[in-house]
Amino acid sequence: MLNHKFFFLILFLFCFASKGLSANQTDTLLISDITVISKDIKTKPSVIIRELTFSKGELIDWYVLSEYEIGRSIANLKNLNLFNQINIIPTRHEKTISVQIEVVEKWYLWPIPFAEFADRNFNQWSTFDFDPYRTNYGLYLFKYNLFGLNHTMKATVGTGYTKTLGFEYIAPYIDRKKRFGFTLDVRSKANNEIRYNILDNKEQFFQSDHEALVKRKSALAALIFRPGLYTRHTLTFNAVDIGIADTVTTESLNPDYLYNQMSNQQLATLGYTISYDNRNNKLFPLTGIYTTISAAITRGDMNFTTVGFDLNFYQPLPVPKLYSGLSYTYQDALNQDLPYVLNKAIGVGKNVRGYEQNLFLGDQFAIMRAELRYLILPEKLYVLKYMPLKMYKTMPLESYISLFYEQAQIIDRGLQNDIYGFGIGLNTLLYYDKVFRFEYSWNHWNNSGLKIHFKKAF
Repeated sequence: MLNHKFFFLILFLFCFASKGLSANQTDTLLISDITVISKDIKTKPSVIIRELTFSKGELIDWYVLSEYEIGRSIANLKNLNLFNQINIIPTRHEKTISVQIEVVEKWYLWPIPFAEFADRNFNQWSTFDFDPYRTNYGLYLFKYNLFGLNHTMKATVGTGYTKTLGFEYIAPYIDRKKRFGFTLDVRSKANNEIRYNILDNKEQFFQSDHEALVKRKSALAALIFRPGLYTRHTLTFNAVDIGIADTVTTESLNPDYLYNQMSNQQLATLGYTISYDNRNNKLFPLTGIYTTISAAITRGDMNFTTVGFDLNFYQPLPVPKLYSGLSYTYQDALNQDLPYVLNKAIGVGKNVRGYEQNLFLGDQFAIMRAELRYLILPEKLYVLKYMPLKMYKTMPLESYISLFYEQAQIIDRGLQNDIYGFGIGLNTLLYYDKVFRFEYSWNHWNNSGLKIHFKKAF
């Protein structure tokens, strides 16, 4: 069994460290009007109003509105990733309150040629001396905020290391009350190089000059139900077809790459996830909770069930400008020995800092994380004189210094592996949705080094 002591510590801190809001309910007023007053705005006002923590016709204390609800509503709007600037202005009248909302929208259409590293992260790519062969290039087409309803369409055509065709459509709202949505995602990938095994936690690669060694096709459909601001239910169906060249199944490479020495594997997965998310910023949270509970049943060429949960807790500390983050992640394939292609515990999706260049197999794992974040550059708006796009001329920027510790317990076919990493980092946020992390970390092998990341840690 995995050690869950850290999990109970998180629960303890969550139960006893959270702060409540006490308000004097002696100044209650009626919200008489909520108006979006921005010019030339594409976003439907109903999409914006959906994210507010207050509503028209509601009786509310003026102090609660101005000191708490406005801030929470701005955070919710930031998490839509539709706007560069957000301002909510409440005006107090004798017995009522009127609210005006001003936003500056982002640019929503992006046909972008791309050239990107193909490996799991930038740091792993660097171990290959930034080999140009290990890059993907092609064209992304992003269309955000379709119909002004926050729908997103993404199309990808790529070649290079990975040949890719992909299409994704995300519709958070399809009904009048904006509670139901869906996601569709279809894609095809092919590689002439395959990561066929792990040796000493290092990936082993095999390359062919004349044939695709692995081909993967997938189709996903998800139904989303969001009854309130912070709770979300997701029902997902995913079908996957993986084919590999006969070369891979030979004893010299990995006969267990797929199940039972197969060269083709077809799987269908039905999954359900419930989540609660009230983080102030999904890209770099400082306050709030993000937790998920999930279960998935997979049938096809092999049958198995996976369960898992995440708990992430963020809290300001009594010291000014100092914030804490705690996280616990658990996943279990319920005693099923998974084939290599499905048996990635740490290094693909889930990571432990200090091991960016390593991969750990496991059908059961737990990850515990703790971090302190200190604000060194408060959010400031910078005017970019020569920026051609008007909506990006004003750039929000803020920076934090962080100290972190992470550990994981991994079980692979009954064998347990314990790892940990720690370090210091500089985190910079741009435009509410861009995160750059520069971290110096150490691991339990006494390896250390500078790592670069382009997304949040947890």
